[in-house]
Amino acid sequence: MIEIIDYLECAMVRRDACLAEYADKDRRRVEATRRAIDLDGDRKRKAR
Repeated sequence: MIEIIDYLECAMVRRDACLAEYADKDRRRVEATRRAIDLDGDRKRKAR
């Protein structure tokens, strides 16, 4: 819950470098999810 509040403050009030930090967190989250879930069985795709 605190993370959500911090993000909203960043996006709606501060609008500074914090947005880049959250974008980086999201990018890392997506990459980790792609590594954890291999939907099509293509092992070569994990090398991205």
